Amino acid sequence: TNLDMDDTDKTLSVAVTLEDSYKTLKPDLQRRFRQLGIFAPDGTFDVLAAAWVWGDVTAEMVATAAADASPPPTGTSSGRTPSPAPSAEDGTAGEGEFEEGLETARDALLDLTRYALLTQADGRYDQHALLRAHARARMTEAERGQIFDRYADYYPRRAAQFDQLPPEDWAVLEPDLPDIHHLGDTLVKLCASDASYMERGLG
Repeated sequence: TNLDMDDTDKTLSVAVTLEDSYKTLKPDLQRRFRQLGIFAPDGTFDVLAAAWVWGDVTAEMVATAAADASPPPTGTSSGRTPSPAPSAEDGTAGEGEFEEGLETARDALLDLTRYALLTQADGRYDQHALLRAHARARMTEAERGQIFDRYADYYPRRAAQFDQLPPEDWAVLEPDLPDIHHLGDTLVKLCASDASYMERGLG
């Protein structure tokens, strides 16, 4: 979809164009496109984040993969607790359901990129603000709640790595900061009207 339109062209409706593009997708790809609307408008995400939000991988799969990972190289601490949200690109996860889930997510991300609904650079994915807004608007309230729960489960695990990693390694987490902040801001608003979010918000 070309979003760079001539201002003088008043006949082309962005909403209609986006909806027509959306309708060409198969149902599963429509679902995946919609659910990308949960991410921060100014952020990017990697394969693991998408796979987690889409339900292709779970916390249990990640924990199993971390437990099956190769021992740390000589000279590093062997007592460090494995990260609950390892990088999808680090090559340390074992085979099995986790890798299959990542591969499913990679395939979907590739399809969405081919449809020009995503852009990819340096292993991370970005979505134009209009596409992100359209994706979010297509979600039902029930779907948004389900996807938000996954989103709100993933990014605190990423944020926790600031405590697990030495400061010199914090740069690997910087690309996730827009979503960590976006989640925090969202939880503050939710806590004001729904006390059930308080525990998660404080966390």
